[in-house]
Amino acid sequence: MFNRSLTFATSMALKWPAIIQAPMAGGISTPAMVSALSNNAALGSFATGYLSSKAIIKGIRAIKSLTDQPFSANFFVPIRNKEYPVSEIQAYIKVLDQFRLKLGLDELTVLQHPGFFKDNFQEIIDILINENIKILSFTFGIPSVDIIEKLKSKGTYLIGTANSVEEAKMLEGSGFDAIVAQGYEAGGHRGGFFTPSAYSAMSTFTLLPQVVGAVKCPVIAAGGIMEGQGVIAALALGASAVQLGTAFLAVEESGASKTYQEELAKTKTKGYDATVLTKAYTGKFARGLRTKFSEQIEAEGIEIPDYPIAHYLSTELRKQAAVLGYRDVMAMWCGQGVQEIRSGLSAKALLDEIRDEADRALNALKLP
Repeated sequence: MFNRSLTFATSMALKWPAIIQAPMAGGISTPAMVSALSNNAALGSFATGYLSSKAIIKGIRAIKSLTDQPFSANFFVPIRNKEYPVSEIQAYIKVLDQFRLKLGLDELTVLQHPGFFKDNFQEIIDILINENIKILSFTFGIPSVDIIEKLKSKGTYLIGTANSVEEAKMLEGSGFDAIVAQGYEAGGHRGGFFTPSAYSAMSTFTLLPQVVGAVKCPVIAAGGIMEGQGVIAALALGASAVQLGTAFLAVEESGASKTYQEELAKTKTKGYDATVLTKAYTGKFARGLRTKFSEQIEAEGIEIPDYPIAHYLSTELRKQAAVLGYRDVMAMWCGQGVQEIRSGLSAKALLDEIRDEADRALNALKLP
């Protein structure tokens, strides 16, 4: 009934059903998690976002020490934004300072010009080529033609992220081998880059068949999928694989802190508003647990500077909140399916459960 494998340039075929672990930045996708997925015929994904070059090399080599199977590495494509008036940035800083003082940090008295914020994108590309990583995924945009050609010349399999049909077509036209159709339900940052947010807020199962019908390359469904039944639904709509992130947040190998995981578990008793899509933390829409920080930032009615400006300005505060376990400020990304999260399992055990659920769901259909 379904295409039961997705074969990459590495000749790696994912076991039925084809499951990809979503790359989760901030230390969530640990080498132990990535290797556990790849060792069990899924695809583990290492997130390079926010990491230094040294940390990326260390993480990749740690994964290689734990698995001889292929795994993916993920990039945030650099975003070049307009320069914001100092008054707008200072309005954002003013609210940040209210929380910084509560967490024992000094006020942000020195304003660094947005133009000074540098990325290490090209350096990371070179590192992953040197480390012979053959599957790379990208969010927030499309790399330059030169970078794409360089990667393709090395036999690299490229996966892009789209929040709309237009973006999917752009990715395929740029030479990407597969596309993640990321629905509105997904946790973490929205991966889109072209279609305005108001027109790309589509659910996974609305966006998915439209993308499948618009491109010829394999499509990977992402957003709100937590169990085997959701996997079957995505495959029925034409997906070649599914990408799960939130489902793996509470496994034993997760890098999510104890406070983070405790808050995720609490969502089982919460209502429809357990998560919120907010720009408060980074200046780019991302879905996570509702917090006092996100509520206050948005209640102020200020113009939040676009990513990456707000991201850089709030980084120290978010790190301090994570160290102290200060739940009201922590950025705890997760999708709308979080209320179905399973805790206390290893990544392999959860993967086995999801695959068993998928088989049972398919058998229950009793199709001829």
